Amino acid sequence: PEIDRKQMAFQWPAGEAGQKYQFQLARDEGFNDRLADQTLIEPNITLDNPGAGSYFMRVKAIDADGFAGPFGVSQRIEVPHNVPWWLIIPVLLIPLAL
Repeated sequence: PEIDRKQMAFQWPAGEAGQKYQFQLARDEGFNDRLADQTLIEPNITLDNPGAGSYFMRVKAIDADGFAGPFGVSQRIEVPHNVPWWLIIPVLLIPLAL
């Protein structure tokens, strides 16, 4: 995924013509605590950045006739902390003051 301070963008290879995609993003590997569960026409999605932490995403294809295949292998996503660089400098200088 592409992650910045405000958004996360995911994309995957397009399937056959007429397919839709079910995208899920969750806080847990079992997908019980879902942040997103959307059916999409295009093989991509952009979401608000949920904050630092570990998340899991998965996608499945839905054929034009409605047949839904299984979800693909889930992927773990690490969203880094967005600490401004100027907050790190005082922490680095603390050992010098001791």
